[in-house]
Amino acid sequence: MNVNIFVFGRENYFETLLNDGEKGALGLQTSVIDGEKVIFKKKDNNLIYFLPYNLTKEAFFSYLEGQSDLNITIYINSGHLPNDTTWREKGSSESVKCLSTEKRDAIFRKMVMDPLIIIMTLEKTSLAGEGEGEIVGYAEWVEILKCNKAKFYNDSLNQITKNHSVRIAEITLDNYTVLFVKENDYENKGEQLLNNILINNKWKYIEPKYVAVHALKHYIKDISQFKNKVKYICDFHHYTEHESKIDYEFCQLLLEFLKYFENKQSAEAKNNCEEIIKKIEELSKKIVLERLTLLKHRIITLWLPLAIDIQGLSEVNEDNAQNYFEKIKEDNYLNEIKYSINKQIDELNEILNGKKKINKGEKEYLNTLIGEFNTKSEIKDLNQEYLNQGDDLFLPKWLERFA
Repeated sequence: MNVNIFVFGRENYFETLLNDGEKGALGLQTSVIDGEKVIFKKKDNNLIYFLPYNLTKEAFFSYLEGQSDLNITIYINSGHLPNDTTWREKGSSESVKCLSTEKRDAIFRKMVMDPLIIIMTLEKTSLAGEGEGEIVGYAEWVEILKCNKAKFYNDSLNQITKNHSVRIAEITLDNYTVLFVKENDYENKGEQLLNNILINNKWKYIEPKYVAVHALKHYIKDISQFKNKVKYICDFHHYTEHESKIDYEFCQLLLEFLKYFENKQSAEAKNNCEEIIKKIEELSKKIVLERLTLLKHRIITLWLPLAIDIQGLSEVNEDNAQNYFEKIKEDNYLNEIKYSINKQIDELNEILNGKKKINKGEKEYLNTLIGEFNTKSEIKDLNQEYLNQGDDLFLPKWLERFA
């Protein structure tokens, strides 16, 4: 059993945790040791304790006495030391880490709070003559605003009472934190809103992170920037079951979660969170397949203008085609193609070499897409052919026939 002990100095954050523990938030529990309130949580093979500054090391280790096979690590805030100086002394059965507030908080947040689910969706208001000003679909945003137990935040990410300026609604359920985010006014700049959330102290240390963005392409132009910031990011739409079964099921899961949470059906709500996470992972695979299709066509399209010109000239007069190609070599067009093809093939190979996790069915679909362009080995050959050219101008073999 791993025992992680966070000993607080004279700081207010312990009181905040104690308040959460007494409410049962984040799966925290409270107990009393030697007259002092302590907070603890059991997670998998880990016991995590949060101790007040005036609890002695001797009293706490007496409390642990009798438990065997304990791997003990003590974390102390270098800026707020506990009263008992022996906490800083490494014993025979434990290790001691003296850390800054930020590093210590990052560690215990990762231990305590997981995962973070972010749902970015749209608020709409009704038209004149139809209950003007009322909040109408999308359903998950309408329902979260009705939730009495959610916390609400404005554009500055400060907590507020529920009103028209809500930007984020937050639900915490044991280990799960779920954010519903209003994406209105962030078309083509949604990455700014998402990044602000990811770096905010309230949520930045919670791992892993799962993000679902309604109409993703309309709000986030470059999802690659989130590659190392979130575990999965996906696109979703409010389709009917006939239009897209997976999107329909995902939206239904969001509504079920809110219903379970509001009705105090904690077990059902937690199971629902796991289903939401699975669907986000599943939906994220669609992005990979769409990228592959796009890259495939980009590689072909890069050469089309040149191929068409050279083929046409070749049919009339071989010399004309050769003269045309010599002039093209003097221009920057082929160098631009060379730069672009390098980027496209790198991205394509990243998918083909298995760096993106996909299931068996998706691999079969990938092979179908690849077959429409070339076999996997031929695409790798194309890449190698390009690399072998060095600084020379690069033409694929199929275009050299015309050149």
